[in-house]
Amino acid sequence: MRVSGISVFAFFLAVSGCASLGQSNDENSNAQTANSEQTLGNARPAPGDRLNIMPLPEAVLPEKKCGMVLWTLEGRRPAAIFRFVSDERAEMNLSGEMINFNRVNFSGSNDFGVFEQQVFRSENGIEAEVNAQFGLSFDGGAYLERGVIKLRDNDGWSLITPAAGIAGCRD
Repeated sequence: MRVSGISVFAFFLAVSGCASLGQSNDENSNAQTANSEQTLGNARPAPGDRLNIMPLPEAVLPEKKCGMVLWTLEGRRPAAIFRFVSDERAEMNLSGEMINFNRVNFSGSNDFGVFEQQVFRSENGIEAEVNAQFGLSFDGGAYLERGVIKLRDNDGWSLITPAAGIAGCRD
């Protein structure tokens, strides 16, 4: 009986080792990380995880208002990630939570209540530095080109993403 018990243990040990033979160290590590994340579903996310930019559910400016909407690429498709309504608040979807920002600083050329350099701050300490250059004009607006959004939280985490969009007014 002892020999058969040891043989069964050795068999399972060998089979479990074979399961990871076809994977590189990175693949094996990623699989282990995914498994541990599933097991630790109630664990708190890392502080920098709250800067995970997600598409906005609504990207249209309200009627009779001016402002800007910025997009970035999500895969191969553009996704609206930042909306600012002039003289009101800006908003972003960070890690599935809608975050409102107040503009605290601005400089550079302006039109439609939008400046080329703007700094926004949320109530929970996230800062968004938004830079974009005015491009071609169209009826009621202008394209925003070569944009960059730099996010920083009060834990020291930061994230930078390219962006482009429009500034204008909606009738």
